[in-house]
Amino acid sequence: MHEITIADRRVGDESRSVNARDLHAFLGVRKDFSDWIKAQLADIFSQRIDYEVFPQPGESGRPRVEYALTLACAKHIAMMSRTAKGVEARDYFIECERRARTAAPALPNFSDPIAAARAWADAKEAEQRASVELAQARPAVAFVERYANAAGTKGFREVCKLLRINENEFREFLTEQRVMYRLGGRLVPYQPHIDAGRFEIKAGVTTDERAHAYSQTRFTPKGIAWIAGLWYARAAQEAA
Repeated sequence: MHEITIADRRVGDESRSVNARDLHAFLGVRKDFSDWIKAQLADIFSQRIDYEVFPQPGESGRPRVEYALTLACAKHIAMMSRTAKGVEARDYFIECERRARTAAPALPNFSDPIAAARAWADAKEAEQRASVELAQARPAVAFVERYANAAGTKGFREVCKLLRINENEFREFLTEQRVMYRLGGRLVPYQPHIDAGRFEIKAGVTTDERAHAYSQTRFTPKGIAWIAGLWYARAAQEAA
């Protein structure tokens, strides 16, 4: 599908991204691109995590604003269009992901805490190479030491204990970064983060006589490494 470009432009912890203007054209959206993309990204997606904004020379020589989307973000937008073109685009993105997994070297084993920590460190180095400071190395080392004993999925409080983060501060951080949102008194992850494998939703029915249905959000090892990277990067910036 040559109409939609998959570029080697990093967005968040993803190395490839989708040109939003190409997606807009492929879906045949009549609304102005600038208004359309802002509406699609509002309230759900976060800059530097799900998309990036960058200038590009326009036809008249004046720069225009472009958007690079993660494949998960692009898939979500395509499906929200509720058209045959949207389904076609979604299937194309899924196929691109499948080919990348087949062609690329094996991903780190995120069930291995050392491999997960190393993958996190590599991603942060590539993303922040121009601004890495000594202050960022200290929390990274502390994280590796604490993460070395982590395995399997973990609940909110377990993650707070693992990373030694105050629960209230962590809640505010997750909502501010648009990683999770409040629903009925509990925190729920945004769908793109579930699609990215950072969270798992455990659902079931209680065994008591009332038999209530329930759901529980769990952080995956990949999600713990990723959120720790965000947390420590912010801490380093504040300390600088």
